[in-house]
Amino acid sequence: MFSLRTHVLILVAFFAALLIIGWGGAILQGMGVIRAPQALRVPMMIVMGLLVLGLVFSAVPVMVMLVLGVQKHIGNENVALVAAALRRQRTIIYVLWALLAVGSLIAIPAAILDGAFREAPATDTEKSGSE
Repeated sequence: MFSLRTHVLILVAFFAALLIIGWGGAILQGMGVIRAPQALRVPMMIVMGLLVLGLVFSAVPVMVMLVLGVQKHIGNENVALVAAALRRQRTIIYVLWALLAVGSLIAIPAAILDGAFREAPATDTEKSGSE
């Protein structure tokens, strides 16, 4: 397991990648560099989805290490529950990761079957503006 600092850097890197790709794509599209954004829609949804998953998974060790680190810092390392959690820190992180993975294995295919990658229907304001 990496140090808290390393996990925070990984979390920040995922967050920065999401912002840079999102804003960068919007800027490039606004400037007219990306002429056919529909061709990039599904690949970018996959990339952004993977980055969000990475962000979520990288946040788990940061949260666990922060909470247990604060408990240790304020002097609660001798409290039975905190002492047990400090000894089992890796296990807590792996269990949370497993729960996230199982949830993702259920939710992602369900979202795809429900139409996550299909074209969104036009809203009433879009329909009236095109007439």
